[in-house]
Amino acid sequence: MAITDTPPRGSLWASAWLLIAVIGCVLVIANLIVQFGLARVAANRTIVIMLSEVGFAALAAWLLAGEAPGLREWAGGAMIVAASLFSSKWSVEGVA
Repeated sequence: MAITDTPPRGSLWASAWLLIAVIGCVLVIANLIVQFGLARVAANRTIVIMLSEVGFAALAAWLLAGEAPGLREWAGGAMIVAASLFSSKWSVEGVA
């Protein structure tokens, strides 16, 4: 099969659009589930959960793609951990 500038025809084109639609639906459902869960959690816990996503993405980039975290990434991770600890201590003392 030669590489050309023409788009794929027929069933390949339909399969590509079907795959895009399925991925879009899965992402929308996952987002709705996350929003449903976070709406039932205290705000100080929600922000920690949402910020921890950044740390997991950095960890995945390191493990799966071989990207080495630099000083900025380590500093950002340390700030997220510090915010988590501060938030949990704050809610235990009854301030939140």
